[in-house]
Amino acid sequence: MTLETLRHEIKSAAFAMLYFLFCFLFVMVLKKLFLAQYDIAFYGLSAAFFGAAVVGKVVVVLDKTGAGTRFDSSHPPAVSVFYKTLVYTLVVFLVIAADKIFHAYRESHTLGSAVAEV
Repeated sequence: MTLETLRHEIKSAAFAMLYFLFCFLFVMVLKKLFLAQYDIAFYGLSAAFFGAAVVGKVVVVLDKTGAGTRFDSSHPPAVSVFYKTLVYTLVVFLVIAADKIFHAYRESHTLGSAVAEV
């Protein structure tokens, strides 16, 4: 892997992560304002950063695979958008579930109880 290839990968991942960070921060601010009406404190900055990093990287990886680009040129755009939305949502769900199982496993030291807890 050359330095130019590495720069390109970092740049594409950074743009995706910044886009999702902006979106997640916007949702976080709306949630914070809504909960402020009921005097409920909410701190979701780290969740917004983590979520943006995970979703941004998943999007970049799936764009490089056949699973993310299967219907791009052979079907109408609506079918491609629906397929990508479905596949990307499923993969992000699996990545976040795996992360939660990993953290539960570190606490319980058994995989069965970690999966049951999650």
